[in-house]
Amino acid sequence: MAGSGVGGSRGALWIGGGFRSRRYPVTWRHNRGHHNIEHDFVAGLIDYGHTLGSRTLLGFVPFDFDGINQYAVQHPRLKAFGANGKYLESQGIHCWGYALNPALAESRRLVAEYVKELYDDFYPNADGLLIESSDLKLGSGPGNHHALEFELVREISADYSAGHPDGEVVVYPHYFRTDLGRTSWYDDRWRLVFTSHSTELDDWLIGRAAYTFYADYSMMTGDPARFGGRAGWSPAAGSTATCRRWSSSPTPRSAARWASRR
Repeated sequence: MAGSGVGGSRGALWIGGGFRSRRYPVTWRHNRGHHNIEHDFVAGLIDYGHTLGSRTLLGFVPFDFDGINQYAVQHPRLKAFGANGKYLESQGIHCWGYALNPALAESRRLVAEYVKELYDDFYPNADGLLIESSDLKLGSGPGNHHALEFELVREISADYSAGHPDGEVVVYPHYFRTDLGRTSWYDDRWRLVFTSHSTELDDWLIGRAAYTFYADYSMMTGDPARFGGRAGWSPAAGSTATCRRWSSSPTPRSAARWASRR
């Protein structure tokens, strides 16, 4: 995600599975050939951005996607359940694995330690965190997975802010959606990011947030006209539109079909 506002440009780097974690090497073993695994360059990249007036946020999904999703491959007991009570299927971006069950203390401890290593040991020069809510299909069996995830978000946010008082913390608004019966406590220091694929704009939350970002996928999906309409979005002072894009490895099924066609 990239955007401007609040005193300069912003970039968010999702590098789960892309840094050489010493505590959890299983999170990057699939990625041995990645340049940042071989020669860590992200810290220097962040410093270079500072010379250009750009700030970098470290993005991650608490219980899912690259890096984190490799742990449940080795420890299936930690796999998350869907709303139907069955284990979720594998998913990922550049590696395929399984979401962790947020109802388990071991899952929460693993994520907290992995992320702390990211922002304290590897990239303390980063300017903040962007904590992306887990996919809407994530479940945990009994209980409310958004509430369970939110408790971890609060824990990580408090720990990060204690050691990085000038750092930004950007969170998703799912936890505060009163229309869905979610009334989690909101820290006025947090900034919110709404997305075109999962979060409807909410005027009340926008007015409450320290700052608001809107992440749009139109440039990535090849619809610049639609993005042009969104780019002028400015429902309140202290808001800005952003562009988000990524690359992705093929799914196991699509890779098999591609190999068979060859």
